[in-house]
Amino acid sequence: MKYIVMECHRAFAVVLDEDGRFLKVANMHYEVGETVTEVIEMNVQPKKKQHRWVFSLTAAAACLLLVVSFFFQTGYAAYASVYLTINPEIRIDVDREDVVLGLEAMNEDGTDFLSGYEYRNKKLDVVMDELVDRAIEMHYLREGGTVSLRLDAQDETWITSHKESMSTDLERHLTEKLTVTVEITTTVPEESTPAQTEDEDDDEPKQDDDEPEQDDEEESDQEPEEEDDDEEEDSQEDSEEEDDWEDSDQEPHKEDTDQEEDD
Repeated sequence: MKYIVMECHRAFAVVLDEDGRFLKVANMHYEVGETVTEVIEMNVQPKKKQHRWVFSLTAAAACLLLVVSFFFQTGYAAYASVYLTINPEIRIDVDREDVVLGLEAMNEDGTDFLSGYEYRNKKLDVVMDELVDRAIEMHYLREGGTVSLRLDAQDETWITSHKESMSTDLERHLTEKLTVTVEITTTVPEESTPAQTEDEDDDEPKQDDDEPEQDDEEESDQEPEEEDDDEEEDSQEDSEEEDDWEDSDQEPHKEDTDQEEDD
């Protein structure tokens, strides 16, 4: 292969081969423009190539992290809460699958009641049965007692379904143990509150609009009465004028009769 010397430096030279490549070779006393057949190519460190797959892998890892964090938050965030009141009062937080995420004592008795109890990886119905049994063992719940439950969730469907099932499950669980009353109440979702306030705000202006109409009607009723009074006054004046005219007519007549008598 032939090479054309393009540049010459002290330690190296740049040549152009037949394929159009520029090569860095050892300078063997070459001159620019010289054609040589053999060269000693110098070792050149190749540039590090930035592979696209590295960026793709990084982007995929970031997306995976976001997805995992999203499912972690939605899966372990409290979807609903059940407030259990016997004498101890506790709050039970569950996820969408009714897996218990946490228990919190709402009073001092609740703190003693939950001491040493393990709830992790248990479903809501299992935890409810175990807590009721625990209340019986600790003499918080006796024959004829009351178990109060309050369901709190934004999903009305969840509240409706659990209101029926939890009452039935507890009564079935306590059938052979105690006779108690199970009371279940619910918390109305906050979304319904603004709608009520808006309706109330809509009603208030209507009342304000009705009042001016009533005032207008009263004024319209009063105006005819005033007109009637004016007409009566006018009629009285007319009658008085007629009487004056009659009196004036009678006086000359009297004067004539008096003159005739004198004659």
